[in-house]
Amino acid sequence: EMKKLIIEIHSLENEGDGLIRRAFKYLFANHKNPILVIKWKDLIENMETVLDECENTADIVEEIIIKNF
Repeated sequence: EMKKLIIEIHSLENEGDGLIRRAFKYLFANHKNPILVIKWKDLIENMETVLDECENTADIVEEIIIKNF
């Protein structure tokens, strides 16, 4: 059961990466106010960090499972 959840986390992280790339593309193509661009850029980067940390946590859980079972 945990393996399925870990795979799902990896899948969601990959989907999130695609959404983040599209968000950056949209942001830089459609917004001219530099202050808003910076604010949104920071927010999007934070979201990417959260996604990456979720994936890292899933990797750690997987390692623990492999080593102990």
